[in-house]
Amino acid sequence: LHYPLRRQRQMCIREDPNPSIGNVQLEFNTKVTGLLQIFNANGKVVLRNKIVNSQTQTIELDNSGIYIGKFTTDTGRVFTHKIIIIN
Repeated sequence: LHYPLRRQRQMCIREDPNPSIGNVQLEFNTKVTGLLQIFNANGKVVLRNKIVNSQTQTIELDNSGIYIGKFTTDTGRVFTHKIIIIN
């Protein structure tokens, strides 16, 4: 799945694989800095990672379910995406 991130130039974030059995690699088409938060179906933050000047981020989620990823750039732009875990 590709989700456009709008900034001065077009950016994309990709989750691979999605759905997953627990490990998900997030890939950006450019280096990004910001805060990644993952929320469970109850709205609880289950993962919080600072991303600094990186194009990839690996996350691990243990429980099956649908999660919402929220990425906030260092300039304050907010982007969300859905992650599905099946195990």
